[in-house]
Amino acid sequence: RRKRWAGEQTAVSTPDGAYEVGGLWPGTYELRVTAPGFAPPVEDAEAQVEVTKTGGEVEREITLVRGAIVFGVVVDPQGALVPSAEVKVQTTSGGRLAERVRDLVAVTDAQGAYRLHGVPASLAVSLVCSHDAYVSGQSAEMRLEAGVSKEVALALRPGLTLAGTVEDDRGRPLEGARVRWGNVEGVNPRRLRDAFGADEHLGPRVVRTDAQGAFVLPNLEPGTTLIKVEHAGYGSWYRRDFQVVGEGEQTPLDVVLQGALSIGGRVVSDTSGVPVAEAIVYVREEQGGEGQPQDPGKVRSLISGQTDGQGRFLLEGLAPGSYEVVLWMAPGYVGAAENWRAEGVRQRGVAAGVSGITMRARRPETAD
Repeated sequence: RRKRWAGEQTAVSTPDGAYEVGGLWPGTYELRVTAPGFAPPVEDAEAQVEVTKTGGEVEREITLVRGAIVFGVVVDPQGALVPSAEVKVQTTSGGRLAERVRDLVAVTDAQGAYRLHGVPASLAVSLVCSHDAYVSGQSAEMRLEAGVSKEVALALRPGLTLAGTVEDDRGRPLEGARVRWGNVEGVNPRRLRDAFGADEHLGPRVVRTDAQGAFVLPNLEPGTTLIKVEHAGYGSWYRRDFQVVGEGEQTPLDVVLQGALSIGGRVVSDTSGVPVAEAIVYVREEQGGEGQPQDPGKVRSLISGQTDGQGRFLLEGLAPGSYEVVLWMAPGYVGAAENWRAEGVRQRGVAAGVSGITMRARRPETAD
């Protein structure tokens, strides 16, 4: 958990159950273990391990216990069996416990049937079924016993529709704009502050506007909805606070896109001025700006790119506004990924449309 962007290390146990995961930085790590028929570790004492600064080996013996089996079928609002629906386990406890059961997922077969193995007996859980053509359904909360089988039938629900239009800032309809959405009722708003976090809550479906700039979003769930509208040559429109009401006609959504701008510059060594190639730079829209009010429902743009052989970067597709430019990673240099407080890793208050930004990268020992 210490290195948010370090990715995940994986290993497969040998026939005698031994495993080894190497290359770990000091810090606290989450262990996610999957084995057919067994429940994943869910308690902190089982699912976390501490790697100390002294290095060496940390031995952790993992004892898996049999989980419960849940099976059944998924039906649509008319009672017909639904193939290719996803069924996953969730816990109302949220937080880390929710992460620890995220691998418990099944997909219904041609007869709409599913089977989940290894559901933890130590947690109160529910099942959620989803399908692109319907609104998701959920079972009642239950607490199961290890090794037992339980049949649970799940039903998808009919959804609501939302109509809208997309035009440019001169009032011209935009054909072919991409509209994506996702229900975020109950999601921590902090996870939706910028596009990096919000994008993972968008559903897989994409609707495009017609020649009149019109679109219709089908099968919406009631509640707070995240909506993103994109079109080549324009900055994205992105909000996290649209409310879909549970019944009746939805208020039409009229979206105005503004022409896209860019921010460009170079990354160089702070001591020699040598261009730094393959550095990762991103820009994140700042909330409000000078004379601009805060807009809590807006999802801030975040766009990243890599420098070329001359250390140059160009980040395009930005809506007008004020941005923070961040040097995230640079081979052989200190970036924000290693030290957010390091000198020179970010510049604030950069207006979209500006070029010629210079980011000065510092080596860990401050010398080239």
